[in-house]
Amino acid sequence: GTGTSELLDDYEEGTWTPAIYGSSGSIGTYAQDYTNGTYTKIGNVVYCYGAVAISNIGSWSGNVLVNLPVVPNSSAYQGTGSVRSQLHTFDGALVFEYSTVGSAARFNVTKSATAQVLLQFSDLTAASNNFLSFSLVYVTD
Repeated sequence: GTGTSELLDDYEEGTWTPAIYGSSGSIGTYAQDYTNGTYTKIGNVVYCYGAVAISNIGSWSGNVLVNLPVVPNSSAYQGTGSVRSQLHTFDGALVFEYSTVGSAARFNVTKSATAQVLLQFSDLTAASNNFLSFSLVYVTD
């Protein structure tokens, strides 16, 4: 069309390197074997996909966090998404939300009919070939 209201004023496609880290502790012997991240930003909405394979969870502790390609809106708290994981040691759902501090996502988990809690590094298995993939939609400034 020719109308200015139909033009995209902000469109971006790109890649980024997703990295899992803890809200406390240190990197230690942490090792990622594989990472893949793509995103599309249309206006203030970001659509992203990320995958990480980890061979050693290192010395991280606290909440499991993953960096995001674009900083989330500081006044918003949750986005939508899905997560597939071979990392955790329990059967339960993983739900995405993003931290209002920096450009990071964290994951709420439901453990056996209990309330949702944040996924902790103590929930992860230390075995090799751990895999986490996610697709997310969230808003930015």
